[in-house]
Amino acid sequence: PFYKGCRSEKRRRLPGDVIVRDHFYWIPLLATFHPLRAEEIAQLFVTDIKRDGDVLYIDVDGGLDADEVEKAGKQVKSHAARRRVPLHALVLNLGFADYVSEQTNAGSSRLFPLLTQGGAAGRFSQYFCRRFGEHIRYFGITGVSFHGLRHSAITALSEGNPNPDVTNELAGHKIGGERGRYRKGASLPTLKAAIDSIAFPGITADLFAG
Repeated sequence: PFYKGCRSEKRRRLPGDVIVRDHFYWIPLLATFHPLRAEEIAQLFVTDIKRDGDVLYIDVDGGLDADEVEKAGKQVKSHAARRRVPLHALVLNLGFADYVSEQTNAGSSRLFPLLTQGGAAGRFSQYFCRRFGEHIRYFGITGVSFHGLRHSAITALSEGNPNPDVTNELAGHKIGGERGRYRKGASLPTLKAAIDSIAFPGITADLFAG
């Protein structure tokens, strides 16, 4: 119902003809096709979605230094976590760029304005992850967690992309040794090709299109 149509915004679990493209629609897609942590997605600003030439990408730290990240209420796990992650073709085909424009035109600074900080750590992902777990249990889906989506994305990325350094860069993992010290990072087109290599059997844009 979340992707094919639900009864209403308040009755998301019941089948219907209403498609609500909010955080419950976009965040699972972003997590499935990009090696991003839950908080990295939930805390995004609209200005974190940037374009360089033909490539639309997520600037995970928004170009902020450490002090600015803290002032903005953001949490970045490590220096390696500060990275550019191009948007997957499937997510773009479903209209994510239009969603970003809608939030910008509405005057929202946050990409997912309905999410607020919660829990002892003040995470924007706190409420979403809890509700995500409740929803999948309601539909009888087992063996799935939101955190597991990131691991699946990293596995698919490593299978579709032959360069482990590119996989680590996109996942926000530190590249050790001399390679890590002297490596400048992959070009944006290279990162985009790697992201677009993420694929899962039977999962296409048609599965999510209402």
